[in-house]
Amino acid sequence: MDGKLVSGRQHGQQGTISPASDFNAENTLLKDDIRAELGGHFEDVCIALLTPLAEYIVDCLYFAIKGDKVDENCLKEILVSLEFRDLCYVKSIFKEKYNEELVDFIESSVTSETKHLMSALLSNERQCSNDIDEQMAMDNATYLYNEGLSKSWKSEEFLINLLATHSKMQLQATILSFKKIAGYTLSEAIKSEFSGCTRDALLSMLECIENRVAFFATQLYEALKKPKTDDATIIRILVSRSEVDLADIYEWYHIKYDIDLCEAIYADTSGDYRTILLKILNP
Repeated sequence: MDGKLVSGRQHGQQGTISPASDFNAENTLLKDDIRAELGGHFEDVCIALLTPLAEYIVDCLYFAIKGDKVDENCLKEILVSLEFRDLCYVKSIFKEKYNEELVDFIESSVTSETKHLMSALLSNERQCSNDIDEQMAMDNATYLYNEGLSKSWKSEEFLINLLATHSKMQLQATILSFKKIAGYTLSEAIKSEFSGCTRDALLSMLECIENRVAFFATQLYEALKKPKTDDATIIRILVSRSEVDLADIYEWYHIKYDIDLCEAIYADTSGDYRTILLKILNP
């Protein structure tokens, strides 16, 4: 099996965010052949590239929970980064494939303090308008500042509701207003007021709102710097962003860390697995 044949496909052939009815029988046969011939991370990448993107994301969510240990980083990365319209597709396909609502699946399986944020993202309808209500942004920022983010359950609930329901543009305006009022950023406030999984999830959500490309660059950096390389995260990001903004992520990675992403991946991988990842980065 030649990795170039798979990695060189357009994402329309690899799979895009689309209804489950588009799943391709030809790809199913190809994946069966790959499983029979290959193994390891190289097989994982080839299978991922041949899976329609929405189905691939659904599978990532499912196995993040059904694996040996719940992979909260995977759940967080996917749920905070998906546009609302894409999240709706993913929820629909999850129900079709696994016969269960995604929100119910997560609520019944995840016990950490981030479950509330995940449930809010899945249960609420996010505004999609690009219009900005400056007064609303100022009012919400003022409330967050005056209440103190960790003063009460109510203020934390208020923040999560904002993140789960307001449009990206409206949230960006709220973030700017908070800095004007407080003299420090909302991210800095969250770092000082929260801890553990809740802090990490809220910060990831804010980073996605402010700069989604920077968020994915950070995720890749963290995956590569671990004592044991987090291959699942590397594969997931490179495959899912390959026809979206991977070139921008590549550039931002170099700007932020002064490291070439191809060189970083080359140093941490080997063989056909290394070859196919580099081919995705430089098609």
